[in-house]
Amino acid sequence: MLLSGYTCDPEAGSESANTWYTALELARLGAQVHVLTRSGDRDQLQQAVGQAADAGLPLEVSYLSDQVPSRVNRGQVGVYARYGAFQRRVWRWTRDHDGWDVGHHISWGSVNHPVGLAGNVRPLVIGPAGGGQLLLPELRSWADGDVPLNRLRDLLGGRAVGLNPFTRTLVRQADVVLAANDESANLLRRLGCAQVVMMIPDALRFVPGCAARSDHQSSTIVWIGRFLPIKAAGLALAAFRDLASHIDSANLVFVGDGPTAELVRAQGADLIRAGRLSMTGALPWGQAQDILARADVHLFTSLRDSFGAQVLEAASWGVPTVALELGGVASLRGLAGLELVDAHPADDLPQRLGCALAGVLMEDGVDAQRRRAAAVEFAQTATYESRARQLLSLYTGLI
Repeated sequence: MLLSGYTCDPEAGSESANTWYTALELARLGAQVHVLTRSGDRDQLQQAVGQAADAGLPLEVSYLSDQVPSRVNRGQVGVYARYGAFQRRVWRWTRDHDGWDVGHHISWGSVNHPVGLAGNVRPLVIGPAGGGQLLLPELRSWADGDVPLNRLRDLLGGRAVGLNPFTRTLVRQADVVLAANDESANLLRRLGCAQVVMMIPDALRFVPGCAARSDHQSSTIVWIGRFLPIKAAGLALAAFRDLASHIDSANLVFVGDGPTAELVRAQGADLIRAGRLSMTGALPWGQAQDILARADVHLFTSLRDSFGAQVLEAASWGVPTVALELGGVASLRGLAGLELVDAHPADDLPQRLGCALAGVLMEDGVDAQRRRAAAVEFAQTATYESRARQLLSLYTGLI
């Protein structure tokens, strides 16, 4: 197996963890795994790679540079430039190496980005990939600040998707694309992708079960993630204000950091002074999990996302999630541990989110316990071990 993941870090979340733990579980199942990742993750990986070697696991890592000229190494443009540079170096590396039975491009998971394995490695698996979901115009008012790059992305992922050279290459070269959500699956099928398989883009390292909750004097709502315009932390704040007007004991905790954090902090300054809102900043994955485990409700307000690893992590602790019925999270309709809120109409969205939060918080003991148990039961089906078995079966069929 040749696994290409731009980010790879056992102590991080989302795509960084996805690369490492997928590789680790595949190796535990007996597959010989070679990972290509950026050299900037070497320090975080050295100990984990050493532990895998000590355990006799057939897992190796090669580090490739993502450096770019300083003139393009700024802001969001720099992010995409470094990613493109890394994929170019993946292409060169695979041109000079062979012997792989199957290659899997796992990060980033989008149909709109370049794939370094394409052209040199077959069979080729890509994903889980999103990118088919769009930021709906009526929801842009709830984004935190301007979203010009997202508008360009929506154009490339919408009517003009057939003009995107990366998407055309992906569809032409991939033997299988794992789709993260219904929107992306429909897009890939429309473009003529050879085989599309639905797969949740995130997975769990372990399922701890329902955490003990000793303090019921107050109710804690946790929002966890990167502060970006499309994550809509301001919408979470507005929903909490609606809830707080009815439930005096409610508190909101923001976990994470990012470009829009200070904007949201300023919007919630009065709640911070009143002790109703706290912002922890960026935390190591384990510390963030400790806060999530003690929450009464997890609030997920992203306006456009392939999925949300936080939703799975909350479920693993038996913490119910209130989320917008958008993107990959919407594919979990019917899950008892999840309360989905229709994103339309946008005008009274904070009120409807606040109402959903109140409904979950005010459930009686039996219903609340049933919801938490259902969340844990679902989480047990979404571990990296389960995913690795599914992937290995897919690889074997391709070979």
